[in-house]
Amino acid sequence: MSAIALFGAEIIEKYRDRIRRLEADIRSIEDAEREEKELRVTELKANKAANLLQHRDEILARPKRTWFQTHTERLHDMGV
Repeated sequence: MSAIALFGAEIIEKYRDRIRRLEADIRSIEDAEREEKELRVTELKANKAANLLQHRDEILARPKRTWFQTHTERLHDMGV
Protein backbone atom coordinates (compact mmCIF):
# COMPACT_ATOMS: atom_id res chain seq x y z
CA MET A 1 0.00 0.00 0.00
CA SER A 2 1.42 3.38 -0.96
CA ALA A 3 1.82 6.32 1.38
CA ILE A 4 -0.70 8.34 -0.62
CA ALA A 5 -3.34 5.65 -0.26
CA LEU A 6 -2.56 5.22 3.43
CA PHE A 7 -2.47 8.91 4.46
CA GLY A 8 -4.13 10.79 1.63
CA ALA A 9 -2.63 13.15 -0.92
CA GLU A 10 -3.55 16.29 1.04
CA ILE A 11 -1.68 15.22 4.15
CA ILE A 12 1.37 14.17 2.13
CA GLU A 13 1.41 17.51 0.28
CA LYS A 14 0.93 19.43 3.56
CA TYR A 15 4.04 17.85 5.07
CA ARG A 16 6.06 18.24 1.87
CA ASP A 17 5.33 21.98 1.96
CA ARG A 18 6.22 22.14 5.63
CA ILE A 19 9.53 20.38 4.98
CA ARG A 20 10.31 22.75 2.09
CA ARG A 21 9.68 25.76 4.32
CA LEU A 22 11.89 24.35 7.07
CA GLU A 23 14.78 23.55 4.71
CA ALA A 24 15.71 27.23 4.31
CA ASP A 25 15.66 27.73 8.09
CA ILE A 26 17.80 24.66 8.62
CA ARG A 27 20.32 25.84 6.01
CA SER A 28 20.59 29.25 7.66
CA ILE A 29 21.11 27.64 11.09
CA GLU A 30 23.79 25.35 9.67
CA ASP A 31 25.52 28.34 8.03
CA ALA A 32 25.47 30.26 11.30
CA GLU A 33 26.89 27.27 13.19
CA ARG A 34 29.62 26.85 10.57
CA GLU A 35 30.56 30.53 10.91
CA GLU A 36 30.66 30.26 14.71
CA LYS A 37 32.93 27.23 14.47
CA GLU A 38 35.28 29.06 12.10
CA LEU A 39 35.36 32.01 14.51
CA ARG A 40 36.18 29.72 17.47
CA VAL A 41 38.97 28.00 15.54
CA THR A 42 40.38 31.36 14.46
CA GLU A 43 40.28 32.67 18.02
CA LEU A 44 42.07 29.53 19.27
CA LYS A 45 44.78 29.97 16.65
CA ALA A 46 45.17 33.64 17.52
CA ASN A 47 45.45 32.83 21.25
CA LYS A 48 48.01 30.12 20.50
CA ALA A 49 50.09 32.53 18.43
CA ALA A 50 49.89 35.19 21.14
CA ASN A 51 50.95 32.68 23.81
CA LEU A 52 53.84 31.46 21.65
CA LEU A 53 55.04 35.04 21.24
CA GLN A 54 54.56 35.90 24.90
CA HIS A 55 56.23 32.74 26.26
CA ARG A 56 58.73 32.11 23.45
CA ASP A 57 61.84 32.15 25.65
CA GLU A 58 60.28 29.81 28.19
CA ILE A 59 59.16 27.38 25.46
CA LEU A 60 62.57 27.35 23.80
CA ALA A 61 64.28 26.79 27.16
CA ARG A 62 62.45 23.49 27.68
CA PRO A 63 64.46 20.36 27.00
CA LYS A 64 63.74 18.51 23.78
CA ARG A 65 61.36 15.59 24.21
CA THR A 66 62.96 12.20 24.16
CA TRP A 67 61.32 8.82 23.86
CA PHE A 68 62.31 6.02 26.17
CA GLN A 69 62.17 3.60 23.23
CA THR A 70 63.14 3.98 19.63
CA HIS A 71 60.64 3.06 16.96
CA THR A 72 62.56 -0.14 16.24
CA GLU A 73 62.62 -1.13 19.93
CA ARG A 74 58.89 -0.57 20.20
CA LEU A 75 58.20 -2.72 17.16
CA HIS A 76 60.45 -5.42 18.60
CA ASP A 77 58.57 -5.36 21.94
CA MET A 78 55.25 -5.60 20.11
CA GLY A 79 56.51 -8.68 18.30
CA VAL A 80 56.36 -7.23 14.84
